[in-house]
Amino acid sequence: MPQAALLSRPKSRLIKHSTLPSKHSAAEIYWRDRPYQQLGTASEIAQISEGALYAAEKNGLLTFVRLAGRTLVETASLVAFLDRAEPWTPSERGAAGRAKRAEIARSALR
Repeated sequence: MPQAALLSRPKSRLIKHSTLPSKHSAAEIYWRDRPYQQLGTASEIAQISEGALYAAEKNGLLTFVRLAGRTLVETASLVAFLDRAEPWTPSERGAAGRAKRAEIARSALR
């Protein structure tokens, strides 16, 4: 992919890759164009902990590979994992307790 096409994508989806030798400048690579992600990078992309990534792999939701002694996340499995995210809805957990406290507070004001 041409360098101009990589740089024209939204900056929020670019991740700096600065592990190149010092005589080279840092390259910006769109994360979805990489075949694998380091755990720290995958954690940052998904906004969950590395421990949660390991749990997702254990449950079959992510695919890990070993390469040169490093544990990496397959980008395709990370994208599929993110696509399975459910919309947030408020929980009813604690509603009964809040109602009871509100009732007690109202009766105390009378």
